[in-house]
Amino acid sequence: MKHTEVLKRAWKNLVSYKALLVFGIILALTTSGGGGASGTSFYSFNGDEFDDRGTRLELDLQPGDNILEEIGEAFEQEFAEAEEELDRFFLDVLETEIKTDIVRILTTMLWIGVALFVVATILRYISTTALIRMVNIREETGEQMGFRKGFRLGFSRTAWRLFLIDLTFTLPILVVFLSLFAVAIALMLPWAFGENVSVFLTVAAIGLFFLTILVAILVGVVLGLLKPFFRRASALEELGVFASIRQGYRVVRQNLKDVGLMWLIMIGLGLAWPIVIVPVFLLVGVSGLVLGAVFGLMVGGLAGTVWGIVAGVILFALIIIIPITFLEGMREVFNSSTWTITYRELQAMGSLEPVEEVEAEA
Repeated sequence: MKHTEVLKRAWKNLVSYKALLVFGIILALTTSGGGGASGTSFYSFNGDEFDDRGTRLELDLQPGDNILEEIGEAFEQEFAEAEEELDRFFLDVLETEIKTDIVRILTTMLWIGVALFVVATILRYISTTALIRMVNIREETGEQMGFRKGFRLGFSRTAWRLFLIDLTFTLPILVVFLSLFAVAIALMLPWAFGENVSVFLTVAAIGLFFLTILVAILVGVVLGLLKPFFRRASALEELGVFASIRQGYRVVRQNLKDVGLMWLIMIGLGLAWPIVIVPVFLLVGVSGLVLGAVFGLMVGGLAGTVWGIVAGVILFALIIIIPITFLEGMREVFNSSTWTITYRELQAMGSLEPVEEVEAEA
């Protein structure tokens, strides 16, 4: 297999197939490595909580004054006054309004969190399926689909199967490793309470703890190699859950050299990714701090200190999140395209044995 050719075609999909990027961004927002978080506020400010001494930004600039120093001093003054107002707010309001509703608020936040998790999970598997199938169709026919057609491809039973494939490994592995960690911690509990513990038990507990971590890393590496092939066996060959796992494993075993080399290349690209992402993060971080501070001071001068702080934090978060999420979405598209094209190339080489039996659809 020509690995460089596979990478070139994956890059072509990234730069010329715009609809893929939408699903890549969804994956970046919903995947554990690059997911997003959102907060919800349930209290509405009506302005009565603060008295008329709400501060306004006032800069008395004279010719020759350093505007940055003036802004810095004004910001420090605003921040100090904001602390006083927030302390007064919590003393006056917490005992009367929020405390009586705290259970309801926490319950509502919990349900919203559960709902967001469910929606994010659904979107993640729809996007994963859409990326695999859209790249496969383009490789076969040259057709580029729009977002709607891609979403229909993703919103299928295959997405459900991909979820079940992950669940098949996640639950047992989670139970096993949590049990091992629990045993290691239990062996150390007497020592933590000051009781005498034999050297053997201490060494056994420490050894079990670090051995569990090592095995967890190894299992993660192996699954990181195999899962892309499980998913593509399901999405491209319309196989059931366990048939996809068997077929994906068979693909890797029969083409271990080609698959291993591509895996090493992807690992190398992953290690090089910080070279791209860290400078961008630093650039947008500094830009976010400056613009967020200036915008917060402007809003604070018009609407009050608290609203200025809120506005500045929101702008800072947006400046950080948007470009980073965009870059992570590009990476998701490139990785998915690479593994889909790799699977197709192995099929085209005629090195894959036919599936002996196809399980009933999950």
